[in-house]
Amino acid sequence: MKLSWVKDFLILAEVGTFTRAARMRHVTQPAFSRRIAMLEDWLGVQLVDRGARPMQLTPTALRFEPELRRLMTTVDELRNHMRADAMSQPRTVLTMQHTLMITHLPRLLHRLQGEHEVERAFIVNTGNFDQCMIQLDRGRADWLLCFRHPVASPSDHQTKTRSLSLGREQLIPVARSDMGACLLQDDQSDRLVHLINYPDESFLGRIVRHDCLPSLIAGHTTATVCETTFTAGIKEMVVAGRGLAWLPRTLVQPELADGSLIALAPPLAQTTLDISICYNTLNPPPAFDTLWSVFTQHGCGFFS
Repeated sequence: MKLSWVKDFLILAEVGTFTRAARMRHVTQPAFSRRIAMLEDWLGVQLVDRGARPMQLTPTALRFEPELRRLMTTVDELRNHMRADAMSQPRTVLTMQHTLMITHLPRLLHRLQGEHEVERAFIVNTGNFDQCMIQLDRGRADWLLCFRHPVASPSDHQTKTRSLSLGREQLIPVARSDMGACLLQDDQSDRLVHLINYPDESFLGRIVRHDCLPSLIAGHTTATVCETTFTAGIKEMVVAGRGLAWLPRTLVQPELADGSLIALAPPLAQTTLDISICYNTLNPPPAFDTLWSVFTQHGCGFFS
């Protein structure tokens, strides 16, 4: 079995089509399909229901997808730690949610290494909110950059962490422009609204269910066509016209700017996420004073 086959499957689970997944993995679709089949042969289970249209993962694949993601995160962490150990320079381990790696990591590193010339090697791990908190709690990460929200995040006094807000992010409802313009018109209230959503137990799922969904289901009938914790995959499905979703504004800003996506707030609700940097008070990070002084200097304007 090759780890690349597992990565193939996880990409397929994110984007939902063999064609797009093969393109993202830089192989032809037939070659990509063969690799998925080889993974199925090695596991001895079927992962994809190839008779369904559109493509669907099997119940077994859906149940064990989070385990496979955790496996790949562990492998990546091990590789990063071994590489860092071989480097004779100070290192700082950052862990963060997948979305923040896409939207905010470049600005964070630019400010630390560019404007403030913090001479440290940064190793970056990603995961969902709970996985990142575990990494920080167990000393496998020095810093945690994460979204926080009263509905889904523990307060600092309930944990061993101390946090500082570095900015804000809006979670907004979006749809493809040619669909969104008429999706929520009054005379279309009986139209079935397709929803791409997060699992109820996930960090963003809890927030959307509490703050956002009531504004949609109060006047419309909805059908969830896909659930996943990966916002980048949800964005691709929205762009493809598969349905409506709540996504971080920074993630979809290019599509909002070029008009391919449209924001639907109002009439639908949006909510605000806090972007925080956290550390474990029982195990302060290396070079704590230097980095914390940079963070506190800018505070909520860090990402401005």
